[in-house]
Amino acid sequence: MNDVPDLPEGYGAFVEQLKRLVRTARLRATRVVNTELLLFYWDIGRAILDQQTAEGGTKVVDRLAADLRAEFPKMRSFSRSNLHYMRRIADAWPRSAFVQRAVGQLQWGHVTTLVDRLDNQVTRDWYSAAAVDRGWSREVLVHRIRNQLDRRVGSAPSNFNDHRTRRPASG
Repeated sequence: MNDVPDLPEGYGAFVEQLKRLVRTARLRATRVVNTELLLFYWDIGRAILDQQTAEGGTKVVDRLAADLRAEFPKMRSFSRSNLHYMRRIADAWPRSAFVQRAVGQLQWGHVTTLVDRLDNQVTRDWYSAAAVDRGWSREVLVHRIRNQLDRRVGSAPSNFNDHRTRRPASG
């Protein structure tokens, strides 16, 4: 005996449509949370930069890491190394970049990789856009940076312009 009542025609397609809707909403929510987290980290980094400039102290990060971990023991974000990354990231990008540019769609590990391995802002932006567009993992991003993909893209020999400017023979 079948305990499931007869379902209307097209029910399977209806369920699939709702599953896609759920997946899309979850992805959008994850991206929003990620962007907010990056903005939060940027704000902390900017505050550290301002404090270090005002106080002239280099021990601010060490003390801040201890104080924040004591206050928020379950948050792993406040390690000394993460606070140094927050500071470097605030120094590397304007806050608006995390809303308007591809870097705001990357995960924290990708962003730290960019700031660790690249000194040029244009190059960082190129790799962040490529990582978002192509869905690179952090390992792939590291590999592409190591192999200087940005310098090789578009530099391969091509006869595209020759073919583009040639006119077909009239006959």
